[in-house]
Amino acid sequence: MVDQAEANSEGHDVLVVEQDPKDAYHLIRFLQDAGRRPKLENEEDLLVQACTDPALKVVLLDDTARRGFRHNLLAHLKRDRPDVDVILMVRRGDVASVVEGMRLGAADCLVKPVEEQQLGQSMASMQEARALENEIDALRGRLENERGLERILGTSLGMRRAVEMVRRVASYPVSVLILGESGTGKELFAEALHHLSGRSQGPFVAVDCGAIPAELVEAELFGHVRGAFTGAQEGRPGRLEEANGGTLFLDEIGNLPAPTQMKLLRVLQERIVYRLGARESVPLDVRLVTATNNNLRDSIRQGTFREDLYHRIAEFTIQLPTLRERGDDIELLSRYFLHRYNRSFRRDVKGFSDEAMAKLKAHRWPGNVRELQSAIKRAVILAGGTIQAEHLPADLGGPVTALPAKPAPVVLASYHLPDGVVPLWAVGQSVAEEVEKKAIEEALARTSWDKSKAAELLDIHFKTLYRKIKEYQIG
Repeated sequence: MVDQAEANSEGHDVLVVEQDPKDAYHLIRFLQDAGRRPKLENEEDLLVQACTDPALKVVLLDDTARRGFRHNLLAHLKRDRPDVDVILMVRRGDVASVVEGMRLGAADCLVKPVEEQQLGQSMASMQEARALENEIDALRGRLENERGLERILGTSLGMRRAVEMVRRVASYPVSVLILGESGTGKELFAEALHHLSGRSQGPFVAVDCGAIPAELVEAELFGHVRGAFTGAQEGRPGRLEEANGGTLFLDEIGNLPAPTQMKLLRVLQERIVYRLGARESVPLDVRLVTATNNNLRDSIRQGTFREDLYHRIAEFTIQLPTLRERGDDIELLSRYFLHRYNRSFRRDVKGFSDEAMAKLKAHRWPGNVRELQSAIKRAVILAGGTIQAEHLPADLGGPVTALPAKPAPVVLASYHLPDGVVPLWAVGQSVAEEVEKKAIEEALARTSWDKSKAAELLDIHFKTLYRKIKEYQIG
């Protein structure tokens, strides 16, 4: 048998997990002849420790290892050793193991018995890809202050963690889901991911899924040929094609209609796209970054978002902190926006009074950085030498809108149960929709159909209000 002591004298760069002694022998022998330093390990208790060797580059993982252990090992490597590539060795026809392995981060899958030529080619391709990543990392280190992250300001712990996540994941070909309230800077982080990746020379295409009418969203994403639908006078590519070679950012992805979710999942799986009405496909090479201010797991439970699409887009998640969680970043951002609008408006406002800064820090900022930006822009226009408290919006530090202590309840007409069998959940949904519609109508009436003020009154985003007005056919 192979002398493991000699093979491991300099640390192992390949870890072999293979239960069959004959297959293990051939793998170890081939790897040694190729100049590698392999280590055979099948004891589950020792494998995690073996993965800590800094020389480790590749793990060959046998699919006969216990399924739960395979899952844990892949998850551990993906989390703690992203610099290690995993090749899963599977039996012919075992599609389930291939799918699971790739989902959990395996770089390649080879059919057993593994052919030496295929293994050599796979490892050579991985080594070449790693060398390219290292080159990109070196270039990024020289350019980082000029591209991407320079627009993300903040020294709070939450922001430092989020920025570090961007740095760590940017060069890896995984889909990223950015989570955060409206106004926390999700698109800025998406742009930073693009600029710090190997795709920075390609296009960055941003799409706001909440701002596209449901009947047009598929044409917007997938494109269409001439005559595909009424009004399609000429064909055009969709946003997916426009992002080829670069990054596609889908903001508020939770607003995608269910049929579009299914088609997007297929596009991501097959890496091709069909324009609406077309018979020929277009190959895609796109890195997907998505964002939402909703809890997609709740949407999955409610049946409004596909679980399989969620796992496809959330291979890596980044949580952005709210402005109220960022402490002294409020002062930092306030001074940044003051400088920015001094220059844009050709003003020379010197700074903030103590009272004004105290008011800024006391506010809860439900609109996050976007709300702060608007407040400072307004103050720069109004201020003389220094921004005073009265130059800031009147509602800062207090409720967003002045509501009565006990607002009048919305009174529903009596509910009439329709004929036939009606599930109780359907009754509850129907009543809830009726209440929601009446609340929106009352908010619009109170604000004389000022949708921005109505959205503030209802404590929802403007785009959400716009969508519900269309959904309920109000007005």
